[in-house]
Amino acid sequence: MQKIFMTAKEVQDFLEVSRTTAYQLINEMNQELTKLGYRVQRGKVNR
Repeated sequence: MQKIFMTAKEVQDFLEVSRTTAYQLINEMNQELTKLGYRVQRGKVNR
């Protein structure tokens, strides 16, 4: 079974960016999802 959410570490490895940048990207994506009416989990993003 594949996990639904990616953590900052997984985003960091996948995009080859720093941990800080991964958290910034997750925050931006979660803000977009919130505006669309979705519920988000802080520090994680849907695959």
